[in-house]
Amino acid sequence: TQGIWNFPSKKRVPAIVLERKKEMDCFLRFIDRDPVIQEFLRKDTCYILADRYLLAMIFMYFKRAGYKVQDFTSYSFFVALFIALDIEEDYNFKNELYSWALGYHWRERYKELQKSRNALWKAMDYRAIVSRAQCEKVISLRPHHYIWRRIRSPLYAGAKRP
Repeated sequence: TQGIWNFPSKKRVPAIVLERKKEMDCFLRFIDRDPVIQEFLRKDTCYILADRYLLAMIFMYFKRAGYKVQDFTSYSFFVALFIALDIEEDYNFKNELYSWALGYHWRERYKELQKSRNALWKAMDYRAIVSRAQCEKVISLRPHHYIWRRIRSPLYAGAKRP
């Protein structure tokens, strides 16, 4: 019978969603605690190199490659960001990333970066495309984190789609 004693049951959150949220929490803690990434994000004031969608793509790349928390490094972050910029951007802003990813003597380590990029791409089974809907799902796991407020101005939009 219906009445005041029939409370609606609590919806159960699927285990996969809880696992994704835990993984997202680890990813966000990594972003929050890495001083190189923090400085990089602080200096990218127009969000040209790392807007919210590119950051969501990095999370997806880490997931697709099967990365564990110990694999989350500033270097792996920048390797993933290189792939995301290759996929999504019409303009070549990624030249700005070399010194962030490789340090002052980046020219000497460029081939190492290319090998790492190819290794990550292979680990992702060559699946570098991340749809906007997938990015929105990633963002929705922890929507109030500050990195999701990195919305790029249309003035600096990268890929032009009809």
